[in-house]
Amino acid sequence: MSLGLLVPDLLMEVFFHLPSSIDQKIIVAQVSQFWRNIALDNQLFWSSFAAGSSKADCDRVPLMLERSGSSTMLHIQFNFSDGTWPADVALSALLPHTTRIESLDVKFGEAVDIDVLLNSNLEFPALKILRLNGDVDKPTLWLTAPRLRSLDLQSIYPSNWNTLLAPGLESIRMHGAGTVETLAVVFKQCRLVSRVAFHDHDHIPWSDKKFQGFTARPLAPALCDLELDLSKEELVRLLNIGFSDVVLHALTAVIPRDSVEMLTALLFGVGPLAVFERPDYQRIELHDNVGRIRRLQCWDGASSFSLKEVWDYLSLHHGLHETVREIRIPSRDWGLHLDVFESFPPKLPEGITIGIYISYFQGGPKKGLRMPDAILRLPGLAKIQICGPAGDLSVETLLEVVAKVEPPEGRTVGVCAGKKRLTNAEQNPFVALQMALGDRWGICTHCTAKF
Repeated sequence: MSLGLLVPDLLMEVFFHLPSSIDQKIIVAQVSQFWRNIALDNQLFWSSFAAGSSKADCDRVPLMLERSGSSTMLHIQFNFSDGTWPADVALSALLPHTTRIESLDVKFGEAVDIDVLLNSNLEFPALKILRLNGDVDKPTLWLTAPRLRSLDLQSIYPSNWNTLLAPGLESIRMHGAGTVETLAVVFKQCRLVSRVAFHDHDHIPWSDKKFQGFTARPLAPALCDLELDLSKEELVRLLNIGFSDVVLHALTAVIPRDSVEMLTALLFGVGPLAVFERPDYQRIELHDNVGRIRRLQCWDGASSFSLKEVWDYLSLHHGLHETVREIRIPSRDWGLHLDVFESFPPKLPEGITIGIYISYFQGGPKKGLRMPDAILRLPGLAKIQICGPAGDLSVETLLEVVAKVEPPEGRTVGVCAGKKRLTNAEQNPFVALQMALGDRWGICTHCTAKF
């Protein structure tokens, strides 16, 4: 292949990794005549776009559609959240293209008029992903999408659920949309659905009759991941009636902070608990020995779980302290965990791993690692591991973390950088780390393989 042919292909590949905003696409097409020719020659480049809240974006929607051709599938995002430009104008521009829309993501603000496109019983034969985020006014929705695979509705009122619950639906999220009857229909009608999230904002008690829809068997045979935000009584009843004979891979419960006794219902059928994780103030995540996941989420944004209360309950009733092999915590909450394990210290003979999500100070006078000056003493500690995605981690920061931990007597504690790439300005980072650690610490085999 000649260089002249290769360069346009490479440039087009770069285009596809750029932000999808309309404004960015227009800028790219104006860099040079060469770039403009490449952009205008590729309909796929214009077929995926995100319109912001400016009127300029609204005016450019017809241009994006024109440049995308007549047969390319469309992937569209709209944001009407601040109400500065009329939603009906942008949505009307899509009317001639309903057969091409494959994914549609719309966020609304105050009262908007979506009837022209989304509440006129139109058919979207190619639509696979629909995500609508409404407002307190709950816009009404009425459309047909026979190929829908993913449906995410928040504060939206569908007037006819039957036209949305396609047989091939695989994922559905109802956040202030739908009722308990709708949830029962989803389980009954959508036999391929693998993920369901249902948030009932009203938390009104359900009658016995409403639970009858969950007695059918098999109930949602493909379901793997279920998320429920209900009153605690209804949540426990639903799990007992609908899922007493099946163990889901992942189950999330949005509950009040004082409802730790509900954990027993959530843990039905799971194996010995192996991982205890607290990603932030309002979430706790548990993994059993074969990877099944149970999550707790505080329903009140202003409250948080008592970590010690949860740890003690799980240890007393489910033997967590005897089976846990990894505890994951953010460094910013370090001080909150120091006395959590006193009543029920971990007892796994081979020791446990403390996983740490590194937090940094953002702005203000303080810089660097966000980790209180307090020492963790854990008798069963075997390894310290840095959690999180790939990225750079300085030896200095890792040593700051290690300095907050006291190794148990008679045990060499491993140190692991996880997915991070260790950096050091003066010498090989692993050599620098090993020299600084001392004889009570050792670099884990995972990291020594990187030498």
